[in-house]
Amino acid sequence: MTVIRSVFFVLAMMWLHGAMSTEHQYYFGETKVASGSGVPMTTMLSLVKLTFNKEENKIIEQVANIKSNEPTKENTVVFVVKDNKFTFSDPDKSYSGSGELLGEAWPWKGWRYSLTWANNKSKLEGEETFGANALNSKKTMTDEEGRPRMRFTEELLRISEQSYELLRKKFISP
Repeated sequence: MTVIRSVFFVLAMMWLHGAMSTEHQYYFGETKVASGSGVPMTTMLSLVKLTFNKEENKIIEQVANIKSNEPTKENTVVFVVKDNKFTFSDPDKSYSGSGELLGEAWPWKGWRYSLTWANNKSKLEGEETFGANALNSKKTMTDEEGRPRMRFTEELLRISEQSYELLRKKFISP
């Protein structure tokens, strides 16, 4: 009986360790897009899932931008973390970047980053903060000469996993 309890205890601890080394956060809300000079251009809805994987030193961001009369695409970016810095690129290598994480480690409270497209014609710089209730971000896209071309402001509320899955099924085609 003692052996069975010991095995059960070890398995429970392994499960707890795995469950605690990965955390998910879910957000939904509005992204406003403006010209470089601040003139409003459009809005869209954004559905975000953040996965913090301490064990693998990775953060995975899945974002679906929901625009009227356009199919919704989901983009996934993997951040490779070292200390409080990270690098990232998309699976197609159409862009890459690096940044700095904000707040205490695992889970972090936000990040600052700079992204460059593979064609080197434009750059995106931004800062995101996230937490118990919301994800907020401000991003600026500049041209090759550093002039602002577009500005993005996101105000997303934290939602449950069930709400995330429901919205994802509704808006993302298989």
